[in-house]
Amino acid sequence: MKRITALCLSVLLLLSLAACSGGGQENPVNSDSTPQTSSSEQENSEQEETDTMQSSGQPTANEETTGGKTLIAYFSLIDIVPEGADASAHATPSIGNTESAAMEIQRQVGGDLFAIKTVQTYPVSHREASAIAEEEMRSDARPELSTHLDNMDEYDTVYIGYPIWWYIEPMAIRTFLDEYDFSGKTIIPFCTTMGAGVEESVENITSLADGATVLDGVTLRTGREDNSEDISEWLSDIGIK
Repeated sequence: MKRITALCLSVLLLLSLAACSGGGQENPVNSDSTPQTSSSEQENSEQEETDTMQSSGQPTANEETTGGKTLIAYFSLIDIVPEGADASAHATPSIGNTESAAMEIQRQVGGDLFAIKTVQTYPVSHREASAIAEEEMRSDARPELSTHLDNMDEYDTVYIGYPIWWYIEPMAIRTFLDEYDFSGKTIIPFCTTMGAGVEESVENITSLADGATVLDGVTLRTGREDNSEDISEWLSDIGIK
């Protein structure tokens, strides 16, 4: 009996030792007591962090930054109608359309608005205003401006808007171009018109704005209640997001 009992105890002891030595070990921890993370878990964690930064509007490491500022300068007849005149009753169809287009461009791309205004006021009568515009065009005049920018050097991109007068840009636009140095800047023209398009005025702007890059302009037809889709398509075509 003693032999049997001793034999049974030996067997039990051997089984106990085998059980202890055969169990799997847990993953080790780092010396700073932070558990190691698998590569898949780390990627998921980094992606969650990136998504959080994007949703909060903060730039990610690979987000492109354009730098500089955007200016949307426009010449609109509604801004220079003599004080007290009934612009609503006597305005030509193009009055106010350029300003409206400038505001829509600002809504889509951001930037600062700037109204190009002249010292001379133009008559409300379309016939009289047209006669002055023709005289200015034929003499290549430079109407004096009453509004000016002190910080043009801060802007990298300048949209320039205007109604088409006698098939081209108003001479006030040429005064604006002569007043500042556009070297290294990007100019983006836009016009409002009932007839002639933006093409000839873009050529004129290109020749006057020495050293600037002039992108394709857009022709916005007056009389349309909403030019937002035309502006959006144009911006996409010239690579503006």
